[in-house]
Amino acid sequence: MEARKFYTLPQLPYGYDQLQPYISQEQLTLHHQKHHQAYVNSANAILERLDKARKEG
Repeated sequence: MEARKFYTLPQLPYGYDQLQPYISQEQLTLHHQKHHQAYVNSANAILERLDKARKEG
């Protein structure tokens, strides 16, 4: 059974290098692709468990 996706990681409306010198390309890439993706994955996992609990009673 494939997990249903509730949320997806949105594309940024600008490049990872567009906020320099305020935030480096490496910092923004790490934050978006790793940290933000982890938040999306966690939210989807929670909603998947909630959906399963509702179906099982």
